[in-house]
Amino acid sequence: MISRASRVVQGLCAGLVLFLAACGGGGGSGGPDLSTAPGLSVSPTSVAFTAVHNGAVPPAQSIQITLSGSGIAFIVVSYLATPTLPTWLTQSPSLTGSGSNYTFTGGPITTSLAPGTYTATIRIAIEDAGHNTLAFRDASVSYTIQPLTGLAANPLSLDFIQLQGAPAPVAQNLGISELGGASYAWNASVVYQSGSGWLNINGAASASGATLPTSLSISVNPSGALGTLSAIVRVTGNGNTLDVPVRYALLEPQVSPPAVSLSFDAVRGGALPPTQGVPFSTQGNVPVNYTSTVAYNGGSGWLSTPASGTFPGTVSVSMNTSNLASGIYTAEIRLATATRTIIVYVGYTVSEPRIGRPSPDFLIFNAASSGALPPAQSVALSTDQNLTVPYTVLVSYDEGSGWLSTPAGGTAPGSLSLGVSTTDLPPGTYFAHVLLASADRVGREFIVEYSVSPSSLTLSPAAASFTIDSNSLPSALSKTVTVGATGSALSWTALSSQPWISVSPTSGLSGTPITVSLDAAQIGTFDPGTRSAPITSRYAELAAAESELCVALRGVTEHQH
Repeated sequence: MISRASRVVQGLCAGLVLFLAACGGGGGSGGPDLSTAPGLSVSPTSVAFTAVHNGAVPPAQSIQITLSGSGIAFIVVSYLATPTLPTWLTQSPSLTGSGSNYTFTGGPITTSLAPGTYTATIRIAIEDAGHNTLAFRDASVSYTIQPLTGLAANPLSLDFIQLQGAPAPVAQNLGISELGGASYAWNASVVYQSGSGWLNINGAASASGATLPTSLSISVNPSGALGTLSAIVRVTGNGNTLDVPVRYALLEPQVSPPAVSLSFDAVRGGALPPTQGVPFSTQGNVPVNYTSTVAYNGGSGWLSTPASGTFPGTVSVSMNTSNLASGIYTAEIRLATATRTIIVYVGYTVSEPRIGRPSPDFLIFNAASSGALPPAQSVALSTDQNLTVPYTVLVSYDEGSGWLSTPAGGTAPGSLSLGVSTTDLPPGTYFAHVLLASADRVGREFIVEYSVSPSSLTLSPAAASFTIDSNSLPSALSKTVTVGATGSALSWTALSSQPWISVSPTSGLSGTPITVSLDAAQIGTFDPGTRSAPITSRYAELAAAESELCVALRGVTEHQH
């Protein structure tokens, strides 16, 4: 039987294809009655299916096939035309099993047939290897399509959505009809699943009528509580019951934006930064109340915001102090509505007041080596918002050291006085960097230049003038010139350019005066007029350096250089 079962399964498809297209029929005439021949039994011999017109397809059913005897090579299943082939049955039934036991499974594939009862015959046959029928059994099939009856709703469910504070949602129509087209009396009532009293049928708690179809007006009474309520509109009539789900949602309007960031900057102890406003809008422009709280992530109490308010609108955020240690502070303003929390992130940077750029930011001092100190100079200092900023003075030198005189520190705004503390430096140019260090850790820097020049000879007066006439006394023929130096003492020599002028002494140190004298005998020969001549003084420290004293003689007749 095992090898035969394999052949039976292989032969099934061919048998199905062959006999599905055939008209069917029994065994040959004049022979034995194959409908009762041994070797084959089926159970059950009849199956029945029931469905509603255009409803769900009924589940498939099975027929058990049992084989006995020998010589069986094929099982062939076919639908008989009674009088036409049953296209409403599956055209691809399954036949599974092995040995002596097999299961045939199939059923209807549609419910679109007109209401009524349909019949068909399934013939199950066994054949030998030569495809000669050994026996067959018929199983009857009946399929009843029932007309569609009962109550129907259009739409199948109702949803009402209302924004809190907005007008109540408009009423909706609910159509009620009989699927089979019949008309009879009906009643409609509300079955609440949550809440109560919020649903109306035709403006009341219930409604009734004498005929179908009908249209019901379903409306809601506004609720004050946010959330979702549900109920059922139950319609009954002629023994039928129809439940239509109804949902009513009272929602808080959306608020935009859902989050925002603000940034503030201030100088410690200075003016407060300007207030900033955050505009919020709402869904449908419907008012939404909120309350606010502040959560600080650094410091506390430095933020000011309304305790409560209503969207849409602008939420004003301001700082109420700048007397915080320099640093970065953050906080969250939490605007809480009935169902959500909107976050405003706030950053507050407090910085130390700074000293502005010094004016001027470059100073120049000039002095002669070992000479007099140059006068002090000042720089003007400003600050952020005119706030008082203490500072210390730090000096670094590029050349030399210690030649600049400054206070140890001070406060700005104001002025800073600087001077040179010594001229005992070799001639040359010196630079220093002055840093004003303050709490902002940045500070301000400016540069000082100090030019030290070699000492030079000075003559006072720089020009000696003589007026000689017949009444002049001998004392009028000589004058004293003071010889000095701009810095260290200098040794000098003096030489007259004309024989009628003499110098005494002809050499000396700065500080030694020179007496300039006129030779009376020589000037007595001069015609009336004006004459002048230089006296050149040289000093040994710099061989090329020299000074000239101009001598002018008036009252003679000739002018000569």
